[in-house]
Amino acid sequence: MKKYLPVLFVATALMSSSAFAAGGLAAGTTATTDFKNWVYAILAIIAIIVLLWQVLLAYGKKITWIDFLGHMGWTAVGGGVPALVTYLWGTWA
Repeated sequence: MKKYLPVLFVATALMSSSAFAAGGLAAGTTATTDFKNWVYAILAIIAIIVLLWQVLLAYGKKITWIDFLGHMGWTAVGGGVPALVTYLWGTWA
């Protein structure tokens, strides 16, 4: 990794002028917000599908309702990760 560090610095220096010419901070903020919204939408769809599947399994007596509550907890944790990342991003921005 250390041998690639000078290459990384040179590439960053060369690309930074392109980034500033491409719209600067406003364009980067807009792109980040769009990406965040896209991730939230995809995670919401996945969470709904997973929970519906778990409900069907619970109704079919393949799993218990306690197992379903555990899956709800894991889904909530998975959905909270982007919110945590957004909070941490705002802390250091």
